[in-house]
Amino acid sequence: NITKIADDNNWWYMSYKECKKKMDPQAGGGYRCPKCHGTSSLPRYLFNFSAKDDTGEANLFGYDETARIIIQKDCNLILNPLKLTLGLPQQLCYH
Repeated sequence: NITKIADDNNWWYMSYKECKKKMDPQAGGGYRCPKCHGTSSLPRYLFNFSAKDDTGEANLFGYDETARIIIQKDCNLILNPLKLTLGLPQQLCYH
């Protein structure tokens, strides 16, 4: 069972669509992949969470594919209405 999702601004990153590497923001706007130098960006999940079972509790990372299964929403669908505001969005808060 997930017991906590870290409440910080590091729950997503901008990735290059082709290689999934984290992109660097550019001074003139947009992003560029440091590996491929591409500019086609896609936000992806990457967040810290705690999970517990009968054997104990652990801190884990939720990468994009796994996080989409847990949250049942694409990262882009959550980010677009938020206009990239700070903090953990309501959809990710543990209740």
